Amino acid sequence: TPLLIQKQTPAEMKPTRLIPNPAAGRGRGKRLQDQIRSRFSYLRASDIAVTQFAGDERRIAEDALRAGCTTLVVVGGDGTCAGVADAVLKSGKQAAIAVIPSGTGNDCAKTLGVHDRSVDRIAALMEVWQTHQLDVGRADGKQCSTRWGLGLEEEGWQATQRGSI
Repeated sequence: TPLLIQKQTPAEMKPTRLIPNPAAGRGRGKRLQDQIRSRFSYLRASDIAVTQFAGDERRIAEDALRAGCTTLVVVGGDGTCAGVADAVLKSGKQAAIAVIPSGTGNDCAKTLGVHDRSVDRIAALMEVWQTHQLDVGRADGKQCSTRWGLGLEEEGWQATQRGSI
């Protein structure tokens, strides 16, 4: 049977909260803000909550879920994605997470297959509303929806954070 995909108008879209992290990707998140606000112009100002500090995405996601949002759009990198995903998982609520990659490594976006997608393409994918469930791993009280790393991978990540790669 063919898959029927119906395009939604912005008014038909699920309650959405846009969560941009301006510090992501050494400022890439901030450089994308005008383009994102333009493409998502149908959202009210209250539907956009910019992170103010590391970890703030968790609070924003929790607030959005309590307010009835069922779609969270992450504009950031792996840390922002992980924080939002963790908030959704801990809430026990059903929510879709869209990712506009703007981090340094964008491993989460690579796992989702959207690491090379533009803001316009991500928004267009949201309009046709195809979602996919992800498996989640848990270890030592932490949840992971993309992958775990240790050893040399961890050293590489730390070097990236120091700016030595």
